[in-house]
Amino acid sequence: MEKEVDFWVMIPTGIFWPHSCFEPLLLGLSFPMSRESPWLLRRHTDMVGFQRKVQEMFSAGDLGVWDILREFWLDPWAVLGLSGSVVR
Repeated sequence: MEKEVDFWVMIPTGIFWPHSCFEPLLLGLSFPMSRESPWLLRRHTDMVGFQRKVQEMFSAGDLGVWDILREFWLDPWAVLGLSGSVVR
């Protein structure tokens, strides 16, 4: 899956839905290529740290994770510290 999507995170059971659901949800997002390097978001050096942060927030039950994911969905390059003018 890591080769197919730019970002993925496992959402555990018991925090956002009951343990009776048995399995965690695997959320993967894929974004279009940019015109500048890094062309693929998954090759950005800060992506691993961002994924780790989001995974830790999900594991802790931090509801702020949804705001971060929304911001990431709207402008992934800005969340990772690259301005839109640099990559477009």
